[in-house]
Amino acid sequence: MYGLTVNEYRTKSRIQLAKNLLASTDLSITEIAGRCGYANASKFSEVFKKNEGALPKDWRKWTNLQQSLKRQSIFKRQSNDNV
Repeated sequence: MYGLTVNEYRTKSRIQLAKNLLASTDLSITEIAGRCGYANASKFSEVFKKNEGALPKDWRKWTNLQQSLKRQSIFKRQSNDNV
C-alpha cells in the first residue's frame, strides 16, 4: 500500500479485518471494534462509515444478503443442471 501514511495504512488494515469479521462471524460490533484496536464501538463505527460508506451493522446486513443471494443462485444452477 504505497502512498499511505502509517495512520492511513493502520486504518485500512483495521477496516479490512473488521470486514472479514463482520462477514464471517456473529461477533458483536463492540467485540469486533475491540479486536480491531478501537477502544469503543462508537469510534469504530464512525471510522468504518467514513471508509466504507455504511455503518458496520448495515454493511454486515448487506454482505449477508449478498452471500445469501449468491448461495441461492448456485443452488438454482445446480438444481437446473440435475434436471
